[in-house]
Amino acid sequence: MRQRAARPKHSTWLPNFRRYLRERPGLYSEALSVNSSTLTCVGNDYGYDFVFSRQVEAFAQPGDVLIGMTTSGSSRNVVLALQARSGAAR
Repeated sequence: MRQRAARPKHSTWLPNFRRYLRERPGLYSEALSVNSSTLTCVGNDYGYDFVFSRQVEAFAQPGDVLIGMTTSGSSRNVVLALQARSGAAR
């Protein structure tokens, strides 16, 4: 379980801070699954289906890219986050 939870954070860090073919500026990225305080707070107040969508509503800016990672393809909390981003883009 820990490996799965850590994979998104590692995935956001690796390509954004390492060199790839040439030196370039770093890009900001964030894994929404790693802040245990936020996950607990949102989960307790809104329900765990909304732990990612509430963060997307709070942090997403125009031009941002959201990537949803789910092993089943139908995790409600990931689907709601993608829907929240889609709504924010309008």
